[in-house]
Amino acid sequence: MNAAMFAAIVLTIVAARPAAARDYYFSTQGSDASGDGSHASPYQTIAHLNTLDLEPGDRVLFHSGDTFEGPIRLEANDSATDSDGVLRRKPIQFQSFGGRPRPIIASARDYGLYATNVGGIRIRRLEFAGSSNIDEITDPANTTAGILFENRNCLIQQHRIVIDDVAVHGFGEAGIKFTAVNPATAAGGFADVRLLRSAIHSNGRSGVMSNVLSASGKVTDGSLYDFQSRAHANFLVRRNVVHQTFGKRESGGVSGNGIVLAQVAKARIQFNVAHHNGGIAGGGAVAIWTWESDQVRIEFNEAYANDSFDGRDGGGFDLDGGTRQSVLQYNYSHGNHGAAYGLFEFGYASPMQNNVIRYNVSEADGSGVAAWGSGPRFGGSDVAAASLFYNNTVVQPLGPAAHFFGSLEKVGVYNNVFLSSGGHDLVQRTDFDGAGSAYTIDVAMLANAYWSGADAFRIVWDDQTYMTLADWSAATQQETIGAVLVGLEADPGLTGPLSGGSELNQPIRFSTLTAYRLLPTSPLIDAGATVHTLPLPRSLGLTDIGTRDFDGGMLPRGADFDIGANER
Repeated sequence: MNAAMFAAIVLTIVAARPAAARDYYFSTQGSDASGDGSHASPYQTIAHLNTLDLEPGDRVLFHSGDTFEGPIRLEANDSATDSDGVLRRKPIQFQSFGGRPRPIIASARDYGLYATNVGGIRIRRLEFAGSSNIDEITDPANTTAGILFENRNCLIQQHRIVIDDVAVHGFGEAGIKFTAVNPATAAGGFADVRLLRSAIHSNGRSGVMSNVLSASGKVTDGSLYDFQSRAHANFLVRRNVVHQTFGKRESGGVSGNGIVLAQVAKARIQFNVAHHNGGIAGGGAVAIWTWESDQVRIEFNEAYANDSFDGRDGGGFDLDGGTRQSVLQYNYSHGNHGAAYGLFEFGYASPMQNNVIRYNVSEADGSGVAAWGSGPRFGGSDVAAASLFYNNTVVQPLGPAAHFFGSLEKVGVYNNVFLSSGGHDLVQRTDFDGAGSAYTIDVAMLANAYWSGADAFRIVWDDQTYMTLADWSAATQQETIGAVLVGLEADPGLTGPLSGGSELNQPIRFSTLTAYRLLPTSPLIDAGATVHTLPLPRSLGLTDIGTRDFDGGMLPRGADFDIGANER
C-alpha cells in the first residue's frame, strides 16, 4: 500500500468517526465573547447557546442559582437521533452544575425550551419560569409552553425524551407539551418519553399534555381525523406533582387540566399527584385523563381539590373519547368538583372499547363513578361502550355515588361499594338533553353494595325513583342472577372515619388509608361476584383481573371476592 492510499484511508476513517462529545458550561458570570464554554471559562447567555450545533453526547450545563433569559431553541441539527428518529448514540443533556438551587430559564412571554424535529434529549434539574400574572397566563392568545417538543415530520417518531426533576410554571398553553404536526396514523409524534419527579404548576391550559395538529384536520393520508391518530407511543409519566393549572378565558375548549395524554399508543401514568387544577377560567378540566389512546394505565395516583370554572367536569380521572384497552386502577380521588372516575365518549371519536376502572377509592367528589356517551346527535362513535367498573369504593356525601347518562352499551358494574349520605341518590341512570328513547343506556349491575345510612335509600332509574334495593331490582332485573337478588343493601362496615378524604401528596402512602378497609364483621366479605367468569367480561376478553387490591393485598385465586376496593 503506497503512502497516498494509506493517507486517504486514514482520512476516510477520521471523517466517518463521530465528533467527540463536548461539555458546554454557562454562567451569568461567563462571557460569550471570551469564554470557550469550559468549566473554567463558561459562556454567558442562551442567545449564544442557540448558535451552537449540538451533537450526540454533548452536555449543556447551567450554573445553579443563576437566571438565564430564554427561550432555548433546538432544531433538527441539534438532535441526537438519526434520520429515522432513532437514538443510536448518547443523548444530548441539559442540566445544572454547582449544587442547588436549580438554574432558571426565564421566558416571561415566550417558550422556555422549544424543540422542533428533535429527539434524544435529556433535561434534568432546571427551572423554567414564565409569567407570574394570572391574567396573562389565562389569556387565550398566550400559547407558550415551558417545554415544547414538536415533530413536523409525519413519517417518523422522534425517540427518547427524558425530563427529570424539573420545575415548570407560568406558561399559557402548558407546562410540558408534546405535539405532532400533520401526523400519520401511527407516526409523526414522539416515542419513549419519560417525565419524572417534576413540579408543574401555575400554567394555563394543561400542566402536561400531548396532542396533534394539522391544517386539514386529517392525518396525512386523509383516512382519519387527525385527533384519531396514535402519533405518540410509549410514555411514562411518573412521580410528578401538577397543581394550579388555571384554565383559559374562553367560552369553549377544555382547559385547566393536570395531566392529559392524547393520541398515545401505550402509556403509564403512575404515582403522580394532581390537585387544585381548574376553577380559575375555562372549563372541562380533569386532573388526570387520556383520550384517543390505546393501552394506557393510570395507576397509583392521587387527585384532589380539582375544580371547574363553568360547571363542566372538574373531576379526578377520566378515560375519554376513543380510548381503548386502558385501565384506571389503584387511584385515590377526593374532594373534586366532578366525577372521581369517568368513562366518557364524545361524538366523532373513535369507538371506545375494552376499558377497565377497578380497585379505586373516591370520597366526597361531585359523583363517584360516571359513564356518558354523547348519543346520536353526532356522527362517528357516540356510545361509551364495552367497558367495566368493578371493586371500587365510593363514599359520597355530595352527589350520586354512580351516574350513568347518555348513550351506553355493554357497561358492566360489579362489586362496588356505593355509600351516600345527605339524601343524595345512590345511583342515577338518565337520558341526556331529554332525548329519551333515542339513547341506549345499557348498564349491567351485579353484586354491588348500597348504603345511605340514616337517610332514605334512593335510586333514580329512567325517571323512576326506587326506595329499596328489592323494588328497583324487581322492576329492572338489575342485581339479579336468575331470580336471586345478589346486590346488598347493608352497612358496608368500613373502618372509617369517613371525613372527606386525606391529602397524602405521596401515593406510595396509600396503605395508610385504613378508613376504606372492611371490618372483620362486614357483610361484604366474600360477597362479591367472580368478575372474570361473568358473561360480559368473558365476551369482551376482560378476564385478567390483576393480582392486588387498592391496599396492595392479594386477590383470591378463585371465588370468594369481597365487595369494594380492599380485599379483607
